[in-house]
Amino acid sequence: MTRDYSPDIAVTGMSARWRAASPAGERPHRLMLEAVWRALEDSGSAPYREARTTGVYAAPAAGGGAPGRAARRIAYELGLTGPAQDFPAAGSSALVAVQAAVQALLTGECDQSVVVAGGTGGAPDDDGHTAGAACVVLRRLSELRAEGPQPHGVIRGAGGGRTGVIPGGPARGGEVSGSGPDDTAGLAALVEALLVVREGMTAEAGDALPSPGSPEPPGAGAPPRRARVGDARAHVLVEQAPPLSGARPAGAGREHLIVLSAADPEALSRSAARLAAHLTAHAPLAADVARTLATGRARLTERLAVTGRSSEEIARRLTDGTGVRRGRSRRGRPAPVVFLLPDGDTPPPGAAGRYAAVLPGFADALDACRAAFGRDPGAFALQYAAATALTGLGVRPAALVGRGLGGIVAAVLAGEIGLEEAARLVTARGPAGADTAATPAAVARRHPDAVALEFGPAGTLSAMASAAGLTAVALSPGGPHGPAGADEGLLSALGALWTLGQPLDLARLCAGGGLVHLPGYPFAGPALGTPREGGPVPAAGTEECAVREFMVATWCELLRRSGGLTGHSDFFARGGDSLLVTRLARRICQEFGVKVTAHELSRRNLGDQVALVRQLCARRRVRPLDGSAA
Repeated sequence: MTRDYSPDIAVTGMSARWRAASPAGERPHRLMLEAVWRALEDSGSAPYREARTTGVYAAPAAGGGAPGRAARRIAYELGLTGPAQDFPAAGSSALVAVQAAVQALLTGECDQSVVVAGGTGGAPDDDGHTAGAACVVLRRLSELRAEGPQPHGVIRGAGGGRTGVIPGGPARGGEVSGSGPDDTAGLAALVEALLVVREGMTAEAGDALPSPGSPEPPGAGAPPRRARVGDARAHVLVEQAPPLSGARPAGAGREHLIVLSAADPEALSRSAARLAAHLTAHAPLAADVARTLATGRARLTERLAVTGRSSEEIARRLTDGTGVRRGRSRRGRPAPVVFLLPDGDTPPPGAAGRYAAVLPGFADALDACRAAFGRDPGAFALQYAAATALTGLGVRPAALVGRGLGGIVAAVLAGEIGLEEAARLVTARGPAGADTAATPAAVARRHPDAVALEFGPAGTLSAMASAAGLTAVALSPGGPHGPAGADEGLLSALGALWTLGQPLDLARLCAGGGLVHLPGYPFAGPALGTPREGGPVPAAGTEECAVREFMVATWCELLRRSGGLTGHSDFFARGGDSLLVTRLARRICQEFGVKVTAHELSRRNLGDQVALVRQLCARRRVRPLDGSAA
């Protein structure tokens, strides 16, 4: 990750204390923060919420902030607990940091290690800017086998000089240099080596690594690919990772809740578009997508939720907006919740099963009701069990409003009576029922920003809550909801609560899914001007402009230039090489989900490359995104 822009302070915002302590190092430090953030997301770890003991090993280049404090500052800003160690700017210091991180894992000092290199240094671009960052997350291979994600590679050994490398058996391999004036190059070379052993392609020309026959995955008769990074002072040996084994429940045909969050609405839209493109191109299991986004992402203020049974359906809904709920979580404590418990009618057939399939804990609460009543208590049981399950997921009511049968449910939830007494009241109650003293209007006066949750299809209580200025949500297997009259299922209602900032335990809603690699946070990219030469500039917002803006941004990033490109610009004449054009091909694949080789790009100028990418996108029927760089 090497960019010429002001990093996204809205996300990785440094505290005022750190900004005041080192204003000169603010920009390069934020670059390192962004690199760590993206690497944590790629590994399925959530910034700010990571429970594993995570060590931070930083190799900031000269001028990258206050010396000796980069690792501690990163750990402080992202809430990472574990050892934090800096390595002075010198040749191969990033690879020395990798060695220390590996050792910490082997000795049990931490559960995962983050190695980051960056700051300032290296050759300046045309505007004199020199900043970059690279990061990898290391974890024990044995701990990845259960839930993922699939590792990019395995470190077989690391050491200094000619010591420390763990010898291995037969292997196909290669070597990538990591030396250079910019210490980020050492870790960047390690990333390139991991891609080499993962993809079976050399970083130099995109050709398959030499082997006796066609490449085969480990375990199919071919030895794993290997590569060495470093020099005489420090080196790391990486190997192709074995595929994770073990079948997991795929949740085929079941609805899954997909959540996204960002620091601002524009970033949230970019996240949704990038995810839709990725799901269309790669089609991961919907259960894995739900689990990864629920447990492996930070929870920021702008939020989005959608449901779907497959990657295809989720991508389609994200693109056309069908069933997408957006909301904003307020800072600090979540908004209070009011449970609205209406007078119950006879529940529709199968309602209990639909609740039990979505809400963990519902079945146990329903069984407790049946035991107390000696029979199936009908609507009472549904309301009580659903409210009890939701409380177990983290949504605790600040007030209870009940009418008729719902008033008795409210009394049980408030602890005023037990289930046995409730059974007597339900059997003996008359037409007047047992209303609670509280009303939606009274609750709104005490909690004007509350969220009103009705247990059942949206009815009179929801209408009263909305009239009082509260935000109403209906928890129902299929009641009407919203001004458009669209059906809102149970997961959609839970998603609506999450977008409004309620502390739902999302991990319990996506049991059975694993962790997979998904697009990370769309940090704000460089502000680059459109070319003034080489033909007319398309209107903003068109697909042609989206592809062109992405290509211009990526060229500038890889070539370390800030502009001056035209449609006739030649990649190699402007300083590109075979390694950089291979990176360009990989970026295009990641952004648009199309396959293009370095060889195809090498013979085309910028304008022809833009036309090629647009043609490939049209063939796959993948609409290009809004132009933000990967």
